[in-house]
Amino acid sequence: MILIYEYMENGNLRSHLYGSDLPSISWEQRLEICIGAARVMSNLQTYCLK
Repeated sequence: MILIYEYMENGNLRSHLYGSDLPSISWEQRLEICIGAARVMSNLQTYCLK
């Protein structure tokens, strides 16, 4: 599997999750990101089904 990320000035999510020179994010923040992504996908699915 290959993942392609859009250029982000402050780095991408992968760098923050899996390490870089930037401070890593906490597991609580990771969970919040996952929950937020799930909400977005749910809203998109609801919108697309209308």
